Order: sequence, then C-alpha cells, then structure tokens
Amino acid sequence: EPDLRTALAALGLAESEFALAHVREADSLAHAAEAGLAQAVGWDHPLLADAEELLGRVVKNYTGRPGFELALAHYDAALQMRVRAEGPVSLGVAAALHDLANLYRLDRRTGEAYALFESALETRRARLGPVDDDVASTLGGMAVLRAGQGRWGDVARLEREALAATPAAPGAAGGTRGTRLGLLGEALHRLGRDAEAVHALREAVALRESVWARTPRDEGSTVIAGLGMYRDLAMALAAEGRGEEAFEELTRGSSRTLTRRLLATDSARVDPWRGVLPRVQAALADDEALVSWVRTSTMVFAGDYPMWACVVRSRGPVRWYRLERIGAPRTRVATVRDALWGELRATSTWPRRVEDTGPVDRMAVRMWQEWFAPIEPGLAGVSRLVVCAPDLVAGGPLGALRDDRGRWLSERFAISYAPSALLFAHERERAAMRGPGRARAALLVGDPAYAPDDPEGWPRLAGSTGELRSIAARWPVATLLTGAEARAASLRALAASGSLSGYGLLHFAAHAEVDTRRPLDAALVLAPDGPGERAASRVRAREVADGWRLDADLVCLAGCQTSLGLPSASDGWLGLQ
Repeated sequence: EPDLRTALAALGLAESEFALAHVREADSLAHAAEAGLAQAVGWDHPLLADAEELLGRVVKNYTGRPGFELALAHYDAALQMRVRAEGPVSLGVAAALHDLANLYRLDRRTGEAYALFESALETRRARLGPVDDDVASTLGGMAVLRAGQGRWGDVARLEREALAATPAAPGAAGGTRGTRLGLLGEALHRLGRDAEAVHALREAVALRESVWARTPRDEGSTVIAGLGMYRDLAMALAAEGRGEEAFEELTRGSSRTLTRRLLATDSARVDPWRGVLPRVQAALADDEALVSWVRTSTMVFAGDYPMWACVVRSRGPVRWYRLERIGAPRTRVATVRDALWGELRATSTWPRRVEDTGPVDRMAVRMWQEWFAPIEPGLAGVSRLVVCAPDLVAGGPLGALRDDRGRWLSERFAISYAPSALLFAHERERAAMRGPGRARAALLVGDPAYAPDDPEGWPRLAGSTGELRSIAARWPVATLLTGAEARAASLRALAASGSLSGYGLLHFAAHAEVDTRRPLDAALVLAPDGPGERAASRVRAREVADGWRLDADLVCLAGCQTSLGLPSASDGWLGLQ
C-alpha cells in the first residue's frame, strides 16, 4: 500500500544526503520519494514539487551544463505544480523561480536568470520581510550571476545586502554566511580593496572551518566545507605584500581530507600549519623550487583571471606573481589549461594516431607564456620542481608545456607533484628520519583474468605482464600477482595480515572504474574469485582509505583515468589517486 509518511521520510533523507554532498544517495532517495508520493497523493499534488526540485538540484549541481535539459524538466514540472496549487505569486513559486534562475545562470542565459531572481526576490521580500535566509539566498544568487559577468561593484553591493538579510539568531547556518562573505571578499579583492578583502575572507574561512568541524569526514564534507576559500584569502594577502602569511593560509586550505587521514589534524591542540614555511624550506634542496598556482575557489569563475603563483626556494622570501590572461578568452572552454588538458585527454583515448600536433603545440606554448614565463625569474638554478596545485594540474602533465625556445618543460625540469606543502615537508622529514636503506619488497599486480561472461567485457591487458616482469627484474624482492591470481581477495588477505605495510612499491596495472558522484567508490577492476562474483573483484578507494594500512614509498596506478574523480576546490580530484 502507498504510504505517505514513508515517502516523506525518504524525501527528508534525500534532502539531508544532498546537504552532505552524498549525491548518489540523494538521487536514489529523491526518486523513491517521487514514486511513493505519486502513488500516495497523485502526480498533480504539490508535495511532488519538492521531490522534483531536489532532483533538479542534484542534476544541476553535479552534472552542470550537459544536464541542463533534464534539470529544466524537473524544475518546470515543479513550477507548474506550484502555480496550479498555490497561484502565480507564492513562496513555493518563488522557490521554483529561484532554482530556475540558478539553472539559467549556469547555461549563461544571464538576462533570463536575473529577471527570474528579481521575481523571486520581490515575492520573498513581500512575504518574509527584509531579514530571512531565503531573501538572502536570492540576493546571493544575483551576486554570483554578476560575478560571472565581472561586475564586481554589483557583487559587493548585492552580497552586503545578502549579509544584512541573513538572520543573526543563534544556530543560523554559518556555512551560507561564510559563502556570502567569501564572495564579498573576492569582489573587494577584484576592486583593489585588499585590506577589506582580507578582513571579510578571514571571517569567511573561520565560518567554513565550523562547517568542516561539524560534517562527516568523507568526500562529501570536502566538497561542501568550502576550505578552498583559503585560496582567496591567500591571494588577497599576496596582493598586500604579505607573502609568508599568504603561503601559510594557502597551505592551510590544501588537501585537508588527506592531511587529516595522514596527520590526524582534528585535534584542537595541534596546528601543523603554523610556521610551515621554515619546514618546507628545510626540506627543499638548493636546486628545487616548490611552485603553486592559485585561482579563486568559486568554481563558476574557474577560468577567470588574474591567477596567482608562488615560488618557494630553500632560502629567501616567498615570491608571489600575478598572472594575467594572454589574448582573448576562449569561448568554448574557460582557459588555455582546460583546452590543452582536454585535447591531450581526447587524443590519448582516440583509436587513431594523431599526426598534426600543431594545435597542441601552440596551446602548450601559450600555457607556458601564462603560467611559467612570469615566474621564470624565481626559478634561476632550479632543475627540480615540486608542484602543489592539485585542483589545477590534475588531468594533464606540466612537462608537456613548451617554452618560447621550443623546449619541453620535461627537458628542463624533473617535475613531481605533492598534495600540499605541509604534506611535502612531512614526507621529506620522514624520509630523512628513515635514512638510506635497502629497497623494500615490491607488490606488482596486473593483467587480471576477467570473467569471459562479464557484461562489461573488460579486455585482458596482456602487455601489462611484460610491464610487471620488467619492474620485477630490477627490484631486489618482488611478488607478482597476474592472471587469475590478480584478485581483490589476494590483496584483502595481505591487508588483513598486515603484510601490505611491508611493501615499499605497490604497482597496479588494471582497468579502473571512475565514479564522479561517489569518488571513494572508484575502483581497480581485478580478477573475480569465481563465477558470479563480479562485485567482490573491485578494490574501491573507500576500502583502501578506511581499512588498509600502507607504508609504501611509491604507489603506481597504471590504469586509464585513475587520476580522475570528483573535483573539489581544496583537494583537487577525489578518487582512487
């Protein structure tokens, strides 16, 4: 029998899961709620509008422009239900107009979006008064729209109005106030009012830290906590000439999920970021430089300039550089980085050899002109680069850039990547304490024997057996797991016994599944234990992160798309890597 209470409970759970950025759960529960409500009260009942709006938000927030038509269908259905049940001027209709405005904003239909925001704002102010979080939310949406147009004076005005409309009562959501303060700080920075920007952004990151403290420690909290706002604070401090403070704040907001796992930073008595610069400089050799590129944490402005870069050497002050766009902005993609990375990914997956590399070469030079040419004065005598910019460099190799003399950066520098400056220093310190020693054993897993009846039809990776044998021949002690032995059960047995922590090298050459909505469900696809045991053949990122004890010097994921996942402003790509 249809049960209204069960359907409403499913909808409430869906809203909670969405608030925690648990996308798959929110989507599944919202669909279940929609079906249950339809059975209990009929398809035309206004209760279904809540489910339709939530389904639209899931698609909009986690699919973006490719999901525009599907999200629009959900929002249109909700709006029609609201109008029929409540009339054309109601709070429900205002909520639907607000959601539609956000969708049109993402589709760059700014005129229509702003008009919808204004209609929603008029109704909300008339019904709720000047101070209400829904009023503040619509003003904030209008500010985000104007930010996308680069109208920073309007952004500052609208965000001040939004903050004035935000209730100040105890228990008011600090996260939304933090978001509004963050965009206000960004606007003030763009307007050259950096002292005011620093003040607003310091309050914003404090509020976002309170969100981080209250949310579960999973990939969802990384997305919603907004710790990438530290980057905006770092840029404002850099513009004021406070380079060391800027570097510390940048580091404080980088790769927090991974830092918590590795360093147990949740204790209020521990502040590992304070005084991080001397530790980083002590870890750097004279011919090394640690380089970070920084852009605004607000994803809608992903391609907006100026960007900033900082260079840290073993001695001397942190050097900060303001980077401007060269040439006209691209229309189809935000930046030359997006264009180059996209082209490299496309050509690497195309089944034919690409003969004409001219367009890629030109993009590689232009990206060097924007990213590297301004910082070259800080790289004198450098032969090794340590790059800390997980959100910007994921998806493509910096070694593929070319300078104005036609040299690949991979010819000029040995380039390595670190999740954050703090974790770089920590690992260098651990290595120094351990001292030189014999190479520990290697565990090499590859060429799994997939089930012939696997519906996904994974092909054997025959070349990976030679890859593993080549590595094994160069290693003092190596364990090979190939074919039917390359099973998840084999790895789980090693993990359960504690043997995994004894390997210095872990190398996996296997297919991978990437989950952009549940990044810790990304998996290495290994050989099944037996017929019909497909699910057990997956080694998921969540299992490794939560239950395995590793102490490897190097882990290599030699599988397609293993670096991809769910992008976040503070931790880069979340997933297998």
